[in-house]
Amino acid sequence: MNRNDTYNMKRKINVLLIGTASRAQSLIRTMIQLPDVKIAALCDLQKSRMEKAAKIITDAGLPPPKMHTDYKQLLNMKGLDAVIVATAWNSHIPICIDALNAGLYVGTEVGCASSLEECYDLVKTSERTGKPCMMLENCCYGKNEMLIGNMIRDGVFGDIVSASCGYMHDLRVLAKQQYPYRLMQNVFRYGDLYLTHGLGPVCQWLGINKNNRILSVVSMSSAARGFSSWIKENMPEDQQRQKLHFNNGDMTETMIRCANGEMITITHTISLPVPYSRRNGLFGTKAAYSEDCKGICIDSPDHKGEHKWTPIEDFYAKYNDPAWEKFEKSGLQADHGGMDYHVIRAFVDAVKKQTQTPIDVYDTATWAAVSVLSEQSIIHGSSPVFMPDFTNGKWLSRDINNRGNFKSPAKFD
Repeated sequence: MNRNDTYNMKRKINVLLIGTASRAQSLIRTMIQLPDVKIAALCDLQKSRMEKAAKIITDAGLPPPKMHTDYKQLLNMKGLDAVIVATAWNSHIPICIDALNAGLYVGTEVGCASSLEECYDLVKTSERTGKPCMMLENCCYGKNEMLIGNMIRDGVFGDIVSASCGYMHDLRVLAKQQYPYRLMQNVFRYGDLYLTHGLGPVCQWLGINKNNRILSVVSMSSAARGFSSWIKENMPEDQQRQKLHFNNGDMTETMIRCANGEMITITHTISLPVPYSRRNGLFGTKAAYSEDCKGICIDSPDHKGEHKWTPIEDFYAKYNDPAWEKFEKSGLQADHGGMDYHVIRAFVDAVKKQTQTPIDVYDTATWAAVSVLSEQSIIHGSSPVFMPDFTNGKWLSRDINNRGNFKSPAKFD
């Protein structure tokens, strides 16, 4: 019996969760429903937060996890299979590298990178250890995002020429957080600092790192007024935060050029009063999709000359992914409408089978690096900045049929 057979037979995998704030607690609520996952250990610098997360586990009738404030003390736990990193952004990649060096599968929450160097280090460590690192981008497993992937593979959109995405979310309340690491990113940095919710699915639609790649990035940012204005009006007693100067503009627009000729546009704003949107859009020679318009426009004999948005629900019967059909009938619960379940399920299945994760280290590094290039572009007067090829040429020979990469991740045994 080989090692893979042993993992396939293993009833549970043991997971260490590093970081136990609100996002991690959301993931815990999903993972405790999975019979083949044991949250074996938790780590957080704040003991009270870690204890709150542990209570979610024990309240579900599950064994209490081991807890420690130093994650390095837990990486060598006997029987540990995987690590999930849900800490502040600037610590994601260093922790991932330590976990990979410990011989573990790694899933990392979304966030921006701090430098291209750390992205290179992540890739090289994964390649050297043979252990995958998967960005747990739940929006890649959204119902509509997977549906669009199925339609792309069926040829509905024809030749794709452009895509749009973004993150528009009024998060001015971040200014009130006790530990405002995300706010401080916008104080000291520039550019699109939170882009993977939109960019991840778009990159999978366009086959980025699979016979296509990002060539260059250019960004432009507006003045920064939103956070300062909100703090002045809503936190008049906080003199320290009144003095904050924000480098990052309220609105950032980023444009990406791809090797196959496609253009991607990304919009980012978290400091203005706007409705939530990931601004997903896809434009091809035969059809177009708009998340904000909640529809698809198809140029076909059945729709000739109509030039209107057909509600996306009209396409569920033919193109809804089987994983979503099963999930919706299962009675399982997960945050973000079920996306959290699918992304965790995909990661866990890869760990159990000891196979590559569906979002691999090249995807993880590329998506995280766009934020760095966006910052560099703005600092250099909105000049184009070139994206490194983290695959070192592998993108040219990877299976083009994997475009979209939306294979059903879920099992309902």
